[in-house]
Amino acid sequence: MIPRITDAARAMLLAASGVTALVDERIHPQSIPQGQVDPSIRYQRIGGQNEQNLVGVAGCKEAILQITAHSMSYNTAKEIAAEVESALDGFSARQAFAGVTVQSVSLENELELDDIVGDGSEHRIFEISQDYKFMYY
Repeated sequence: MIPRITDAARAMLLAASGVTALVDERIHPQSIPQGQVDPSIRYQRIGGQNEQNLVGVAGCKEAILQITAHSMSYNTAKEIAAEVESALDGFSARQAFAGVTVQSVSLENELELDDIVGDGSEHRIFEISQDYKFMYY
């Protein structure tokens, strides 16, 4: 299997004790599985490109990953997002995670959303979506 930046991001989050204290290993690609225990994290790649120089691809790649904290509690969603930010924003170490060498990570954008749970109740689900720029090899 070819190493992917999404696998590296998940590994970075699983290595962060503040994140796993809140969501355990409930960190999923693309969507939250049906019946998933609250709270959890969803991640997906939403953009990126290869760095270029005068002779072609420079070797360093850029990816934008959206990492979303989900919870039935607004405060818990905010707490998860803060722990994710603490784990990722400002990372600069050229360290390997899941076979990918991550050079740096920076928070680019944050958006708060909420929706009614589709079970006929009045319960709400809160989402804090953060977009991170990953530079990696």
